[in-house]
Formats: sequence, structure tokens, C-alpha cells
Amino acid sequence: MAFWERFILDPASNESKAGEVAWNEGVPSSLRLKVLEASLGEGHTFMELAFVGADAETFPEELVYELESLHTSASFDLSEHELKRVGMILQVHQQTVEREADVDFTPGSLQIIGRLVTSEGLAPARGEGPEERSGEGMGMSMGMGMGMGIGGEGETDGQGGGSSNDHQLVGIFSKINASMSKYLEKVDSEFGVFLSMMEKEMKLLCAHFDAVGIEVTDVQSEVELWVSTVLTDRFPHQLSNRAIDIVTLGGPQRLIVICCAILKLNEKRMLAISERKSLFKYLTTIPDRLDAKDVIQVMALSRQLYTKYASLLTKWREGADKANFEGRSILPSASLPPSMPSMPSTSRPTGSQTPLTDTMSPALRS
Repeated sequence: MAFWERFILDPASNESKAGEVAWNEGVPSSLRLKVLEASLGEGHTFMELAFVGADAETFPEELVYELESLHTSASFDLSEHELKRVGMILQVHQQTVEREADVDFTPGSLQIIGRLVTSEGLAPARGEGPEERSGEGMGMSMGMGMGMGIGGEGETDGQGGGSSNDHQLVGIFSKINASMSKYLEKVDSEFGVFLSMMEKEMKLLCAHFDAVGIEVTDVQSEVELWVSTVLTDRFPHQLSNRAIDIVTLGGPQRLIVICCAILKLNEKRMLAISERKSLFKYLTTIPDRLDAKDVIQVMALSRQLYTKYASLLTKWREGADKANFEGRSILPSASLPPSMPSMPSTSRPTGSQTPLTDTMSPALRS
């Protein structure tokens, strides 16, 4: 608590430690909004003006479609008011931060924002405010063009448009989006390290995946989804909130380690499943199977695994630096040095499988 109080008062002097403290201890819910806002600096304040007179009538059709998909997700249970806020935050982000960019309305972005608007410490307690919860569909295909603004009595900022802290949430999402965009552009190397980490720490599980016919791309694709959505899709909100704090305050580099810990926690259960279809279903539904108690174990495991992961990543970077210095291309995928396994192509003929153990570099097994 004392560190975060100092951080709020002087983020510049404490920002180098913020990611580490968020990773090890988390951020108290009572201070979350102030902490995350302090990490943004001064530049985000202008976003408040972007909500003046805003309403849902300007949502493009594609966004309406994606919001409908989010509305049906049991992971969020968003009210109509909250769902409209999600759309407005994304739209204002694009108009202010990425005004000239051609940005898709990706489900990942909406899920991150969906978690922000319902997140402990960042949103009013559920059930408070003007929104009415309903299990019925929203009729989103109507374009939500009923002339309704996003805010409601007691929640607006007095200028029309968003709820009182929505401009802060735009700033938080924009920071997450910027760091994730840069990270995902060159994340292949870390996924190579992730696969080597699996081979070292979960040898039996790797062999089991191979035996039943689960391909490396199946595991990688699932983990990529977890990472790209910052663990906000179907995971317990306690883990989603922690991931949001870690990425906002320290960057996304530790997300893959958390994913390793999630797989490690479920290793014994997956080893007990001998049928491919059942094992694959279990793998893809792991987020739904976790609960609040599991989150404590996941974070403890991830801290145990981080030193080993960091060591493997250092080896990769040293291999990359050497390859660049010698003028060699990083073979064979143009993103991985010779000391790392190449990521298998997803365009292999049907029926061709790449066992997990075949992708591991002998240099990293030692």
C-alpha cells in the first residue's frame, strides 16, 4: 500500500519498480484507478473532451456486431449501459489516439475494455448506477440508434457522453493497446522460448500431447489467444485484473510466463485424458475451469517459473545478437536465431503433425 501511495504522488520516480510490485503483490483495489491513471502521465486528460455530446448512434455496423458477440459472453454479463460504454471507449480511442489508423474492431480489444468497465476498483459496484440488467438481447442490430447517450443520471461527467471515469479508461486501454501492439509484432521469439520452457518444465505433458496427436500449433494458438486478450476472455476476473495491472504498469512480457503457469497447474488433469478430442476440449476450456483459488496458485507458480523463463529468453537474445553481428539471417523463420526452434508452419498438409518435442532446440535443453 505504501509503495502505491508514493507512486500516485510521484509516478516518474517509482515507475521502474511498479511493474515488479504489480507482479509480486498486485494493486489494492481501493487505489487501482488512481495508480493506473498516474501511470498515464498528463497526455490522456484531453480525451475527456472527446466524450462531449457522444452517443451510440455513431457506432459503425461492424462494431455493433462485435458488441452483440460480447453481450452474449457469460464471461462478462454486461448490462446494456456497460456494453454501450465499451463501444464508446473503443470509438473515442480510435478517434483520439488512432485517428488516422485503419483499426479493426477486434474481439480482443472489446474484451479488454469490457473487463475495464466492470473491473474492481475501476468501475462502480455492479448494480449501482442507472443501468438495468437483463438477460434479454439488446436488439443491437437496430444500431442502438435510439438517441440514447451513454451516460445516465448520476454517472455522466456533466458533458454528455461517457460515464465519469471513461476518459481515464480510454487512457488505460490506449496504453495497453500500444504496448500489446508492439509486443505482438515480435512475439514469435518469446513463443519459441515458451515452447522450450514447456519442454523443460512439462516434459510428460509435451510427450502426452505428441502421443494423442495434439500439434504444437494447437497449443501455441491457444496461448496466443490468452496473451492477445491480456487474459480477459473467460478467465476469472481476479486474474484478468492482475494481468491488466501488470501490462499497464510493467508491460506484457510476463504474460507468457503466466500462461506457462496456467498449463503447469492443469498438467496432471491433462495427463489423465487419453482421447485427443477430449484433451483438446480441455485445453481450450482451461480459462473457464479456473477459479479465484487457482489464481493464487497461478501467480505463485509464475513467479517460480520466471527466473527460468528469463534465462531462456536471455539465451535467445544472445543468439539473436550474435546472428545480427555476423550478418547472418535468423534462421529459419526470420524471427528466431539458430539457437531457437523455428515455429512450425500452419500451412502443413492435413494430417501432418509437428510433435512438441521436435520443435525444441538442443541448445536450450541443456
